[in-house]
Amino acid sequence: MGINKQKILIGVCSVFIVIFGVGLYLWFNKDNNTQVYKNNRDEVKEQISGFNGISMMYETGPGTGEYSESKSSLWPEDGYIFNDTLSGCENGGELSWNSETNTVNLLSNSSDACYVYFDAYIIPVINSVTTSNITTDSITLTVNVTNGNNQVTTYYYSKDNGNSYETSNSNKYTFSGLDMGTEYNFSVYVEDSLGYKSEVYTLSETTDDTLLLADWVINQYGGVQGNNGIYYHTSSLANSARDNSYRYSGVNPNNYVCFGSTASTCPSDSLYRIIGVFGNQIKLIKNTSIGNYAWHSDYDQGNTWNATTKPDIYTTLNSTYLNSIENIWSSKITTHNYKVGGMARDDSYTAKQYYDVEAGASQTGYVESMKIGLMYVSDFGYAISNNYWTTALYNYDDTVNNNWLYLNSDEWTISRNFDSSTYAFGVYSSRGPSRFGVSSTRSIRPVFYLNSNVQYSSGSGTSSDPIRLVV
Repeated sequence: MGINKQKILIGVCSVFIVIFGVGLYLWFNKDNNTQVYKNNRDEVKEQISGFNGISMMYETGPGTGEYSESKSSLWPEDGYIFNDTLSGCENGGELSWNSETNTVNLLSNSSDACYVYFDAYIIPVINSVTTSNITTDSITLTVNVTNGNNQVTTYYYSKDNGNSYETSNSNKYTFSGLDMGTEYNFSVYVEDSLGYKSEVYTLSETTDDTLLLADWVINQYGGVQGNNGIYYHTSSLANSARDNSYRYSGVNPNNYVCFGSTASTCPSDSLYRIIGVFGNQIKLIKNTSIGNYAWHSDYDQGNTWNATTKPDIYTTLNSTYLNSIENIWSSKITTHNYKVGGMARDDSYTAKQYYDVEAGASQTGYVESMKIGLMYVSDFGYAISNNYWTTALYNYDDTVNNNWLYLNSDEWTISRNFDSSTYAFGVYSSRGPSRFGVSSTRSIRPVFYLNSNVQYSSGSGTSSDPIRLVV
């Protein structure tokens, strides 16, 4: 029995370790005045020495390095972070913070006076939000942010003054599908890995109110082949010209333009249609013929076209017709290099084959710089519905009604027939391309390229609501 009692006495007298959670209790012997301590452990220990209990020291503001003793009996639940460097006890006790339960754990073998420091939590700060890549329907926001105690993980973007937000993990975000020439009130804030949020940063920006006509057409294409009757002729589009042009195809696409008039109802004589976008220029063709003319009245001279000799059609277009256009409109027409070297007739040619020998890389003949021309045979070939692009143009007789360029009359093109000097190519009223004697009269429709800076103003492109240009 004595031995057992001795063991019990030794156990009771042994130094023991008490681990406890301090959550709702604060004990201190100071007066009611809040004491402010500098960020100096020795100074703090000197001022609080002699007390048995725990004192809580709150930083007076983010990053100040100054602390005041709290009178609260509760540990902070939000807005502060435990400072394990400054926190400690006078008699060797060890403190640790449990962030999940918001408690301080004390490990000590004796009565002790401890002090717990909490730094004001530093939230992320948005320094600036800049706008870039401003177009008629999109604006890009870029956020410059300074992290607080933790890294920013989520960005919140609003275009409607904070009523709704889009989330992203990137400091750059593009709002698209915006209205042209409209002011938007943007709101932006960020959130760090612990869920702390910055202040909301606000700014306003207006979308561009100037839209190039070429961009408007490309927007109608929208990255989808055949969308609004537009095809993007890349190398990956089967049977295409592969010249990176955007061309209208099909029965009756919405490609009408009012050119030469600002009247509320566009006169029929001012209606043109867009063949396509070539480079950054729009190619137009008059919707109706300006009359029947000979390609060249001198049958013996034939279809010769060089620096000194030009067919009558050149003068008809670049003098008679061009001079009839008011200067405010003719100034929008650019001088273009038309390939007029010509080609041989081959009734088996598809649109692609005609393009290659007529206007593509295979055409190395004479080039005429002029403002007004005529359509190419290949222009007519590609204006038909794309499922006919594998059909020989000579066999278009059963399919011409699927071609918006079809005029239902014999019509000249700009290409001469170089293997027969008295012929040039045209389009039959009853079918696709063929050739006519140069001295015969056929319909002509002027074709020209607009300056690349011509801007879209309004209109859906239908004949009753044609596209209007900024004059």
